[in-house]
Amino acid sequence: MVDDEPEIIEAYQKVLSVPLESNESLQLDEMARELFIEKSETSLTEGPEVGFLVSTARQGKDAVTAVTEAVKRKAPFSVAFVDMRMPPGIDGLETARQILEIDSEIELVFVTAYTDRTRQEIIEALGNRRFFYLKKPFDPDEVRQMAESLSFRWKTAREYEELQRMKSEFIATVSHELRTPLSSIAGFIDLIIEGDAGPVTKEQQEFLEIVAANAARMESIVSDLLDVEKIMQQKMTLHTETLNLTDHLLEICNSFKTMAQKKGLTLETDLEKNIVIQGDREGLTRIFANLLSNAVKYTQSGWVRMKLILQEEGVTVTVSDSGIGISEQDLPRLFTRFFRVDSKYTRETGGTGLGLVIVKSLVELHQGHIEVKSELHKGTEFVVTFPLENKT
Repeated sequence: MVDDEPEIIEAYQKVLSVPLESNESLQLDEMARELFIEKSETSLTEGPEVGFLVSTARQGKDAVTAVTEAVKRKAPFSVAFVDMRMPPGIDGLETARQILEIDSEIELVFVTAYTDRTRQEIIEALGNRRFFYLKKPFDPDEVRQMAESLSFRWKTAREYEELQRMKSEFIATVSHELRTPLSSIAGFIDLIIEGDAGPVTKEQQEFLEIVAANAARMESIVSDLLDVEKIMQQKMTLHTETLNLTDHLLEICNSFKTMAQKKGLTLETDLEKNIVIQGDREGLTRIFANLLSNAVKYTQSGWVRMKLILQEEGVTVTVSDSGIGISEQDLPRLFTRFFRVDSKYTRETGGTGLGLVIVKSLVELHQGHIEVKSELHKGTEFVVTFPLENKT
């Protein structure tokens, strides 16, 4: 609580510090009438009991010091009620700005009868940070209810962040523990298939190839899980270089020719020559290999096409197909973690629902954007655009 008026500070403490005793209720009701509202019909003893630990300051610099010390003790405040006008020293807005620099998660409430600052000025000063207003004179129930609701939201947000941290650590640990034995299994299976452990019958080789395919699928799932966690923690980085996007896309397309031919599909390319960009080779491979893989996987007959052109808005790569398509209601969820279109065909092909999440994140790391157009039973089109600044 930051206010230069000692009576207001005392009222805050009375309202919020401890559950009220019956012999204090009349004194507090009278205080409410004098300090908060001209005529109050509300008793401070009504409503839920509140037991906040309240820290007070009469100047902005003292409030900033208190927040700093609380963060150092790892016992941060949940809500800051700050009077907008507080002579002498720094005013309420500057106090709030400095508090948010120290603790960006604190909930902020400006308390004032009037201010010469516009809302836009406050927003700009706080860097578009959310804040709330409480206008004087106010009912003590307003203070109590706002403190309760904002403290609950602050606590819920921190609990959610902790759960997310624990989940990320769990996924990362499990994924790392799975990766090593899976790589070992895949390696030994390859050796057996190649006959290094002795002759292998045709039937045994077929069984081993099934095991090898599933081991490779598990390795892919583990890799996707680790990449998604990197994305969620903003730890995914690019290693950019100058590369010929035309040649790189042609290489990726060629790697899918056999897969397409086995399904009787036509794989078409229309790539503008010698388009050179700054990009991460591995990241670009993952983007377009995933889109091509999906296109081939979910197209039963017809064609898959990749097109590369240079336009005013940037370098555009389109991957389209004549496949099963996506319904209108599923399109908005397409880039959501673990989401998969629910159909008989998608259930048969398998997948984790993580690939497009990784694709979108990698595109955005390249300062680009991705769009999708689709109609059920009429095919799908993904359009990836990289800005002109990305071009050499």
